[in-house]
Parts: sequence; C-alpha cells; structure tokens
Amino acid sequence: MIREERRKSPRASCGAEVEYVIMDHARATTFTTGSKNVGSGGICIIVFEQLEVGDVLGLKFSIPGLSTSILAKGVVIWTNEFSVGDQKTDSAYNVGIKFLNLNNEGRDKIQKYVEAKTK
Repeated sequence: MIREERRKSPRASCGAEVEYVIMDHARATTFTTGSKNVGSGGICIIVFEQLEVGDVLGLKFSIPGLSTSILAKGVVIWTNEFSVGDQKTDSAYNVGIKFLNLNNEGRDKIQKYVEAKTK
C-alpha cells in the first residue's frame, strides 16, 4: 500500500542532534536524540521512549553546517515503532512532529538547508 504524502513542505535527510522536553509532563526531563529528516513544517526524530500523538514538545536542534541552534515547539502527529538490533524486545520509535512555533529565522535556515540537500 502506498502512503499518501500529506506534508505541505519538502523534507531532507538530516542527522541533527535534537534535545526535547515533553511540555505537558509534570517532570520536565530533557532527552537527547537524533533526527531522520527535517522540513520547514516539521521534523522526524528517533526516540527510545514511547511518545503519544498530541504530546507537545519543546525542541532545540542544530542543522548540520550551522553554528546556531533552532528553538521550536511542536506536536507529535504520528509514531512508528521498530525493533532495535537483534532483540525483538528492544523498541525505538520514529516520531513525526509538526512545528507549532518556529520563528522566521529558524524556518529560513531549514528551508535553505532543504533546498541545498534536494538540488
């Protein structure tokens, strides 16, 4: 089955280091992970704890080649569990995040990165 593309902006592969915090949890623990791809509308990260659709995250990440970090707020719109290594009991999750709050400077940096990677 072919999945229909619903993104409004193009994405590019991006192995950025991402720090995130779950905004609606009483305990504000910061996690560090990596990303799979990014676009001006959102980012896909890889996590080892299960996040729920609708979770709101505070994000800080750097685009490769840029010296400044991008700060954003986003909402989890989908998750996809997968097995890690040889153990079927170890799981990780691809998590699709839609940006809710991203300033114009951050959006411009992402768009330039995506344009350069997709040429």
